[in-house]
Amino acid sequence: MLEVLPFPLTRHREMEKKQHLLHIDGLRGLAIILVVLFHMDGSTWAHGYLGVDIFLVISGYLLVMRRLSSSSTWRFSETFSFVTRRVQRVVFPMVAAILLAIIIGFFLCCSE
Repeated sequence: MLEVLPFPLTRHREMEKKQHLLHIDGLRGLAIILVVLFHMDGSTWAHGYLGVDIFLVISGYLLVMRRLSSSSTWRFSETFSFVTRRVQRVVFPMVAAILLAIIIGFFLCCSE
């Protein structure tokens, strides 16, 4: 019989299966806090852009470690499919955000 678990417990069990690195979560949290502080008042916290740098380094580290642990040989087709999946995942939200910004900008600027 299939056991249905509440979301947090299900997520916890899924994380147990993977190698979950708690220090990475801490660095992600630090990166987010730096960016939020920067956007709240850039003159007080002028180095908030470092949060973006930290986040990008973490992402790159995780991608490389995942790639290295998946197989011992490098294949162009696997890398190409990986990049294709990433692009497909990013393009739709990006286009939606751009269109939404254009529509909102049009109504804010052109409504009299």
